[in-house]
Amino acid sequence: MLQEDGSANVCLAVRKSLLAASGGDPAQMLGELATGHPAFALRLASDWASRPVETVGAVPYGWIARSTQPGLFRLGDQAAVIPSLAGEGIAIALASGAMAARHWLECGAPGAVPYQRAFAARAAAPVRAARVAWAIAERPLAAALGLAVAQRVPPLFAGLMSASRIVPDAPLAHPRAAP
Repeated sequence: MLQEDGSANVCLAVRKSLLAASGGDPAQMLGELATGHPAFALRLASDWASRPVETVGAVPYGWIARSTQPGLFRLGDQAAVIPSLAGEGIAIALASGAMAARHWLECGAPGAVPYQRAFAARAAAPVRAARVAWAIAERPLAAALGLAVAQRVPPLFAGLMSASRIVPDAPLAHPRAAP
C-alpha cells in the first residue's frame, strides 16, 4: 500500500550482523538483499536508492516493562516487545490499552503502578512462548524439524502459537443486545 505521496515503508527484521556485513550502511544492505532476492528487488522498484533511510534500530525482543511511576501507563511496545509473529504487537497494544484504561478509571494516575505489574505478569508467558517459536524459526535445522512436526502433529504448533497470544483480560467492547 502506497502512502499519500507515493512512497512506501520498507520494514525488515534482520540480524545486526547482516547490517554490519554491509559496512553498517542500510542502503547497501538493501541493495545486497535486492541482488540476492529478485522478488524483493521488484517490490523496491527502480528509484528506491534515491530515497532516504529514516530509521534503523535494534528491537529489544523479549523486553517487558515491569515497573513505572504514577501517571505513566506504558502501552504497546512500551509495555512489552514480543518477537514478531502474526500480529502479536497489535494484540499487546489492544490488551495493554484496555487494561490501562480500566486501571485509570478505577484508580486514576496511581493506577499505573499496579497496572504495569499486572500487565507484566500477563505478558511474561506469551513473550516466553514467542521467544521459543522465534528461536526455532531462526535456525534452519530447527525450523525444518519444527515444520515437519507441525505437519504431522498440528495441535503442537497451534498450541505454541496460542501460548504466544496476549488476550485482553476483559472484552474490548460490550456486545449489543439483539433488536
